[in-house]
Amino acid sequence: MPKLYECIPQSITGSLTRGGVSAPCLIDGDTDAINKGDNIRIQARSLAGFADNDHRDILNAWALSDPSPIQFGPYTSRANVTIGTSNEMLSGESIQDIGFTFQASPANMHQMNPMTLAHIFYHCMEDHCNHIKTATVVEGIIENTSIDYTGSTDLERYKVTRSDNMWSTLQKIGGGESTGEFYRPWFDRFNTLYYQKSPAFWVTPPASKGTLNKDNIKGTPRIEIRNSKPGDIIGQVQIETVKDYDTVYKATYPAARVAGKVNRTSRGIWSSGQADTTQKAEDLYKWLTRPYTMQVEIDAGLLFFGDDGRGLRLADAVTVVYDGPTENATTGAGLHINLNKKFYIFGYTVRFDLLTDSAIAILTLEADN
Repeated sequence: MPKLYECIPQSITGSLTRGGVSAPCLIDGDTDAINKGDNIRIQARSLAGFADNDHRDILNAWALSDPSPIQFGPYTSRANVTIGTSNEMLSGESIQDIGFTFQASPANMHQMNPMTLAHIFYHCMEDHCNHIKTATVVEGIIENTSIDYTGSTDLERYKVTRSDNMWSTLQKIGGGESTGEFYRPWFDRFNTLYYQKSPAFWVTPPASKGTLNKDNIKGTPRIEIRNSKPGDIIGQVQIETVKDYDTVYKATYPAARVAGKVNRTSRGIWSSGQADTTQKAEDLYKWLTRPYTMQVEIDAGLLFFGDDGRGLRLADAVTVVYDGPTENATTGAGLHINLNKKFYIFGYTVRFDLLTDSAIAILTLEADN
């Protein structure tokens, strides 16, 4: 793969909600250096804790279009192109209506045993587009996957609805933090495909990848207090879930309502049984009553490489430690919050400064509850 020094990334943005990573780039002096569908790998060397002798990938993505718009003159030319992970391309593709049923002895690929939502999601990815690389789909661009079949909800019937945004339809299967089975599909910076529970809903919470404190938090952190405004305070969750057309389960959490309104959800959540529904009610309550959403600025090298060479990725857990009252006594900053809490990475934005050959990363974090 040739090194294109005239392709200059402006920023890199990852979003768990959107489901992947994208980067707008500037092409200087060669407007056809990149064409739609080209594999583009942004590389860098770590200088944090250890030094790389060679460049390593920090983003493996594809050109989403031909460069446009193009500006040119007698002595120079310039164009823009955005590169992104597979979710960006799938957002512009169509998907047909697909009906699935559980059958003990399947007669075709839309009859399944077992049939979980994870199996349905993967079938759509493998058999209704050509993105996953297989022995027969050699042009596929997804080489690594991490699909949670074990925890996924098993159903007897399910219909994927036709749409002109395939990725949005696939996201609805998992449902995120509000519907479906509380799963999310997403791609990391290396185009690995995940279909797993939204991180705050994992049965066994992931271990923290490291600690962010005043030594590595830069700039001005921003904390949003959740579950505080009138009308937003949740005192109880009541849900109804569906397994098939005539099987419905109900659950309430907590059993005794506390101060706040009752959040009632009577459709859109799938469940394989009463125990699963009870757990979903608790998970949803804890998500809705999480204490903080936080944005922190860190060195871009910490995001890309960390101290183990792997860095941080979407859905990773980090611990934020900041003793506001102690700092206040020294600085007079007036922060009353004493943080020693696990957060999940729901997004990040890296901005590059070409004049100083530097970059900053801003993480969007959701607190564990």
